[in-house]
Amino acid sequence: MKVLIAGSAGQLGRALQASAPAGVSVIAPPEADFDICDPEAVARVVADAAPALVINAAAYTAVDKAESEAAAAQRVNVNAVGLLASAARNAGAGFVHVSTDFIFDGSAHLPYAPDALPNPLGVYG
Repeated sequence: MKVLIAGSAGQLGRALQASAPAGVSVIAPPEADFDICDPEAVARVVADAAPALVINAAAYTAVDKAESEAAAAQRVNVNAVGLLASAARNAGAGFVHVSTDFIFDGSAHLPYAPDALPNPLGVYG
């Protein structure tokens, strides 16, 4: 099985590569070759890789700076996710997006369900 990891150089991306089970062929293109904010690059890399699964481990992670760099956070954490999901669908691949608990406001008294509605308190979420 071929798995393409976006954000392969980051903490999560490296951990995913290190823990890939036997039989999984990990495709981990460097950011210089896989700009997830570039629609053409995303479509090309995913189509060329022909993975069974695309995992998005990439993210704009500067929580405090997200408020002053809202456009950058939006580009990576929202727009790029759509590009990756679309490219995965077009390639017939599954898609996994790893998110953050910052999409919730923290008011729940129980763990959030997978279908819980987001209610971020700031741009980062």
